[in-house]
Amino acid sequence: GEPSIVDTVLDSMQALPPTTRTLLVANVAVYLLARLGLLGSNPAERFGFKARDILADPARNVHKMLTGTFLHLTPSHIASNMMVLSSVGSKLESRLGSRKMAVIVFFLVPIIGATQLTITLLLNAVAASVGVCDLERNETRGDSAEERTRSAEGALTRIVRHQVSVNTISIGFS
Repeated sequence: GEPSIVDTVLDSMQALPPTTRTLLVANVAVYLLARLGLLGSNPAERFGFKARDILADPARNVHKMLTGTFLHLTPSHIASNMMVLSSVGSKLESRLGSRKMAVIVFFLVPIIGATQLTITLLLNAVAASVGVCDLERNETRGDSAEERTRSAEGALTRIVRHQVSVNTISIGFS
């Protein structure tokens, strides 16, 4: 009769090139470990990419530039990423070969983490300079204390909105 779902999944896994298959298994294994609570009560806090944690204490958090790549916290997140990995990864690996694919992944994962960190730093610098410029402009114009407070609140709101955007961008990379 009809093959079972398990048979279909196993056949599909066997059809994937080795590096792509290994990455898929590693990602799914980390996902299952997180779901079962075997990575602690808050795996996103321990292993997820957060630029502010890495910058605040690089020695304790630099691993998050690597581990965040393998951390998927929702079924839709893991499913969509693994579908892309299996389709794009298998095509790339078929063209490049397994060894080159493995080398690329080995170097690409930390590069992606470093890129996320750099983008966050640059965007934070821009947001901070916008806020400082607003405050300096209002002081030199002779605005009242109330007007300066309103302007500072506006600058802070823009900075917070910017940080939410940066976090959204960072999540999109993973």
